[in-house]
Amino acid sequence: MAKQALELQLLERIITATDERQMAEASLAALKTLVPSNYCSAAYFNIERATFEMYRPDQGWLAAHHPSAKSLIQGVDQNPMARHYFTTRQSTVLFRSQMVADSDWVRTSYYNEFHRPLGIKDLGVIFLKTPQNNVLGLCCGRGRNFTDRDTQPFHSFHRILGALPMFLPIASNPSSSQNLLLASLTSREREILYWLREGKRNSEIATILGISLHTVRHHLEKIYPKMGVETRTAAALIQVL
Repeated sequence: MAKQALELQLLERIITATDERQMAEASLAALKTLVPSNYCSAAYFNIERATFEMYRPDQGWLAAHHPSAKSLIQGVDQNPMARHYFTTRQSTVLFRSQMVADSDWVRTSYYNEFHRPLGIKDLGVIFLKTPQNNVLGLCCGRGRNFTDRDTQPFHSFHRILGALPMFLPIASNPSSSQNLLLASLTSREREILYWLREGKRNSEIATILGISLHTVRHHLEKIYPKMGVETRTAAALIQVL
């Protein structure tokens, strides 16, 4: 029960965060409980505005000019995860060991100057993009490579965070009638609609969002008329992302 209470408390911190910094801190704390690691950090950056802030649990928030943050920025061209994100600009989960061979990685100055002194061999990073083009990066590293089994918590947590309102932009054409309908939904209704489209049953949605089955059904009763549909299947066809 104590472990379950801790997990619920961490999820509650994420959901009730009042700003992006709190969101990042709470998300990183939750990820640490899922992925044993000897290094973790979070970063918020905006490519268009060229802003960058890095968070370390032992150091707090570090501005771009701080040595720890500066070394990451200067070495970004050698960081395969960062290069991939800057190229695709898509929310995703990436692992160093799946992108660069160990033999090549240990020869980079980025590894030898930053990760080797910290005892880090492999990195797993979750990238999430907000509608305002801010990017949240959550990073965990450890002294051995992540196995396929180790990567599953990253992907599961990525899907959960991606369903939060701040990461659920309305579809790209704001003049469409469907966008106007989506705009009428509350953040919770949009979350439920997202998981409905992912094929989740009501009981599964209740578990994911930490609410009762009755509450899920109550929200669906409100969603259907707002979206002009009458069935679960029709609602599942609505494009949320």
